[in-house]
Amino acid sequence: MKSGDRAFLVSGDVYRRDTVDVTHFPIFHQMEGVRVFTSDDPIPDSLAENEQDMSHWVQNDMKKTLEGMTNRIFGPVQIRWVVSVQFFFFFFFSGTTKLPRTLR
Repeated sequence: MKSGDRAFLVSGDVYRRDTVDVTHFPIFHQMEGVRVFTSDDPIPDSLAENEQDMSHWVQNDMKKTLEGMTNRIFGPVQIRWVVSVQFFFFFFFSGTTKLPRTLR
């Protein structure tokens, strides 16, 4: 961020101490996306006063961006979003994308 980047991805392998079974494997890939919004971003003025509407706008922007990246990498695919019901202290909206099994 010191270099001026306001949007970036961080990816890596995740290793857990879970037991391997038919539906679980303790190693997977995870990607985190970061975007810092500034007053220069084209955010509709109508959202400035409503925090909930702004939150939904940011969520939709994030989904659109990640879906575009996913389609760029894998080609046109059906993406299913699963919203986490867990609360993570440092961020809100937490979601997972599910891709068709044929890509795995």
